[in-house]
Amino acid sequence: MGNGLFDNYGVDIAGLINENLSPGLLPAVLRKWGTPTGGARPSGQLTKPPARGSDTVHTARGLISDFDPNEFQTSQLLEAGDRKVMLVAESISPPAEPKGGDTIEIESVNYRVARVLKRDPAGATYVLQVRDM
Repeated sequence: MGNGLFDNYGVDIAGLINENLSPGLLPAVLRKWGTPTGGARPSGQLTKPPARGSDTVHTARGLISDFDPNEFQTSQLLEAGDRKVMLVAESISPPAEPKGGDTIEIESVNYRVARVLKRDPAGATYVLQVRDM
C-alpha cells in the first residue's frame, strides 16, 4: 500500500514498517462510513438523508498518544481531549485510507477521526487527530 516513492531503489519502506513494527503495536479497528448510494430521500421525509451503503470494518495496528500541551496553544483546530492515533498503513486490512468522520477503536475506546494530520513520504503511516465519541 506504500506510495511507490522508493520503488526505484528496491526498498519497500511501508512493507518493512508493517513487517517489523506492527506486531508490537496495539490492535485497532477502523470503521468507514458507507458511501451514499445516490438514492432520493423517501417521500414525505425531507430531513432524512439519502440512503448509503454498508459501513466497512478494517483491522489495523497502531498506537495512541496525547498532543503536546504547546500544540494546543498554537493550533485553533485542536479541542480539549483530542488525541493522536498513528496507524501503520499496510496493516490496514482490507486496505483503506482513513478520512475525517471515520471511527477508530483502540484500547477498547471508540474515537471519531477529526482529520488526517499527515501521511509520511513513504506511505507507511497515517497520523490522525481523534476525538471521543
